Amino acid sequence: MKQVFKIILLCVAIYIVYLSFHANKCDEVLTFRIENIDKQFGVSKESAIGYSKGAADLWNNGLQKQVLKYDEKGEIKISFVYDERQRITIQNNILREKANQKTQILTAKIENITVQKENFLDLKKKFENEFQAFENDLQTYNLKIAEINKKGGATEEERASLKVEKSSLEIRKNNLENQQIQLNNYLKSINSDVTEYNTGVRNFNSVVQEINKNSLGEFEEGYFSGNKIVLYEYEDITTLKRLIAHELGHALGMDHTDEKNSIMYYINQGDKFVLTKSDVAEYNRICNNNPPTNYTKFLSLLNSVKSIFFPEATSENAYNLGKSI
Repeated sequence: MKQVFKIILLCVAIYIVYLSFHANKCDEVLTFRIENIDKQFGVSKESAIGYSKGAADLWNNGLQKQVLKYDEKGEIKISFVYDERQRITIQNNILREKANQKTQILTAKIENITVQKENFLDLKKKFENEFQAFENDLQTYNLKIAEINKKGGATEEERASLKVEKSSLEIRKNNLENQQIQLNNYLKSINSDVTEYNTGVRNFNSVVQEINKNSLGEFEEGYFSGNKIVLYEYEDITTLKRLIAHELGHALGMDHTDEKNSIMYYINQGDKFVLTKSDVAEYNRICNNNPPTNYTKFLSLLNSVKSIFFPEATSENAYNLGKSI
């Protein structure tokens, strides 16, 4: 009877302990704070707090419940640690801006060259048509001269007509020669612009090559461990907020997902600051599989309760307090 009573008391104790530790981790709000920002990032603490709050709101709004909260005494500490990764990223951002400016200049230049080429071809066609008409009229004029000479000479009226026709042909010839000079100059101008454009393309390619040379390939932008989040690198504000949201996801217990645009994908390559279905599914997965909060403590206390009701005999050799193992 005494043994049965002990078993009943043990069950009651276990139930009480279970209730005290049964709260699921997903029912808690994880707090975080900004601990340190290396000055080379050029980011103020106020801005960093704003970005981290935005990352937290992404999860809170997407999951339709508060799971993250900024607190100056928060459990998770976020640090911005500057090293070669961010230095190269800043340098490449400058080079990309330079490349973008060159692209705009080259685009405008090639558009101008295209218009000039079209104008040149129109003028060239017009010149060729006028030159062919001139050649035909000149041939007709020469045939008239030959016919008149063949019949022994021209009358006064024919001479006057031929004189007017010859004068007109000479004017047209001079105009065609001027047009030819203008076309040649126009072509030289176009060729000069093309040369300048090609030089610009080579300069642009050298900038791109420098960017590619600086590329680090795949590398760690940040990590979460224990109660710390360390951020190493980001290209812009969107990638920074995605990075913070990603590491906060790990802090909540989430693993990587397979969807390339998701926040929890192992590479920060998405261009939108939104949760995907796979992000939400990963959170639900850890919540459904998550053991009770402080599960280890729960087991420890459970064993303590068990030892109270069912103490085990111990020998000196089995009980060595204060000895390093």
